[in-house]
Amino acid sequence: LNFSFTTTHESSWEMLKMEDGISVYSRKSETLPLKEIKITAQIYAPIQNVISIIQDVTTYTQWVYLCSEAKTLERISPNEQIYYTVTNSPWPVQDRDAIIHGKTVINKQTKEVVITSESYNGKLKEKEDYQRVKNIYAQWKLKPLTDNLVQVEYYLSIDPGGDIPTWLLNYTIYYGPYSTISMLKNLAE
Repeated sequence: LNFSFTTTHESSWEMLKMEDGISVYSRKSETLPLKEIKITAQIYAPIQNVISIIQDVTTYTQWVYLCSEAKTLERISPNEQIYYTVTNSPWPVQDRDAIIHGKTVINKQTKEVVITSESYNGKLKEKEDYQRVKNIYAQWKLKPLTDNLVQVEYYLSIDPGGDIPTWLLNYTIYYGPYSTISMLKNLAE
């Protein structure tokens, strides 16, 4: 699948929540059944702190919404890795797992950073206890505003697969991204 967040109408984003300096938006996906998510926030910390947390998958259980397990499967380079995550889904939904290819690109002139995470097929066989998430695209855009202030934009497009009740999807779209960014801010600051 090819994921893209570029549109001719940025206004197609609908604000879902704005609280504590965190704004959560959604819009209809052109390729997947679930809405795409965009989050903006500012984190009062050096950009390297934020990068380090996002790149260290072992910390995901501390700040990524409902993440119960995360581990690196292969370190390709200091800025590229294949990793595995498990999401603890509320009853009656089956827990999800995913294999993800993460890559960090740093613009040496502007100091801006883009971290992408995309589905990766392979490395581990599917487990009977989990629904494998095969279609994920996430992107972090980090822009240093000062030495201790970072503008964060996060995009997510995902097809979690399997059957998920509409009420849970709506709640997760509303609350999950906000919770993730809020916990990241707490960890970084």
